[in-house]
Amino acid sequence: MPSKSTKKTPKVGNLEWAQPMGHDGWMEGLWRAAKADRLPHALMVQGPAGIGKFMAAKWVAAGLLCDSGPGAPCMQCGACRRLRAKTHPDLLVVDAKASGMDALTVAFFAERKEARTSGFQGMSVGEFLSLRSAEGGYRVVLVREAERMNLNAQNAFLKTLEEPAPGTVLIMETCMPARLLETIQSRVIMVRAGAPDANIAKTILHAHGVESDDIDGLTRMAMGSPGRALELAQRSMPAMRDLLVRWAAGELESVATRAAVMELSGKFPGKTPAAEARERAKSFLDLGLEVWRDAGRLDAGIARELLPHGECLDPFVAYSDTDRTRALQVWMQVRQDVNLNLGAETLLDRALLGSAPETKRVQR
Repeated sequence: MPSKSTKKTPKVGNLEWAQPMGHDGWMEGLWRAAKADRLPHALMVQGPAGIGKFMAAKWVAAGLLCDSGPGAPCMQCGACRRLRAKTHPDLLVVDAKASGMDALTVAFFAERKEARTSGFQGMSVGEFLSLRSAEGGYRVVLVREAERMNLNAQNAFLKTLEEPAPGTVLIMETCMPARLLETIQSRVIMVRAGAPDANIAKTILHAHGVESDDIDGLTRMAMGSPGRALELAQRSMPAMRDLLVRWAAGELESVATRAAVMELSGKFPGKTPAAEARERAKSFLDLGLEVWRDAGRLDAGIARELLPHGECLDPFVAYSDTDRTRALQVWMQVRQDVNLNLGAETLLDRALLGSAPETKRVQR
């Protein structure tokens, strides 16, 4: 059995209020609008997942609340110290995951007692906005991953968008704006955030303790998204991909590959060991789907350097067209079956054993 990986999982430092990198243009534009008293009351910051949109939106909020604002926050004044301590009375962050929930329900938004039955016990947006500004400036609501809002929550928030209180700034952050009601999209100003360049992404990964040898590969795998690259690092994705490539090349048997995947170090969220194991299996299956699809793109003529996994595709391109199509179908079906709460080992065995090649063609 392959030995357990000794590579340490990267540690995330206390960078909650570090200045975001790669978003200066649109952040400064919003502060200029605020100085000119032209800041819209509702904004939707949209862009790819993992590029730092939430941190940048929070930095914008800090710049609005800073004693010397609007502008880049000093992080030294009384208002900024209260922000760092999470005690500023004029900022409300709406975050499902921070509340231990998967979805943003109506309880996060509606000012009514019956909403409390959803499990969320914090202050709602309605309650927050019913109060006056404690420090005489803006009142800022920041909704993280707004695509998590269910229909009732969106309808409740829509009323807030239609009748904003004076001095209110509502900032929604999302990588999936299409999941939000058209009536919501029509009432906000869209702010498009792009991924920072590769050098910035690498700097961010280094600051979070990712090993230098892995940074280039992770940045490419994540297509320049530092948040996504950090998640891949914490899940030992380079090591997972190495096992997958060795399996496809015939260097590892399917059962040995599965065992090695299950032994890798990494952070896989879950409330029980079984749930963590399924999350590990899901990560490996998602990786496999990406690699299989990249192999198809390479075979169709797309240059290797344009593909996240371009440097490791030879064993997969060596599959025949029929075998590769069948393998992709197997992995897609197994990935779908993760929701059936099957055992992680069973899922991985099905994917690996079910996609072993029947024929190989000449390597391209």
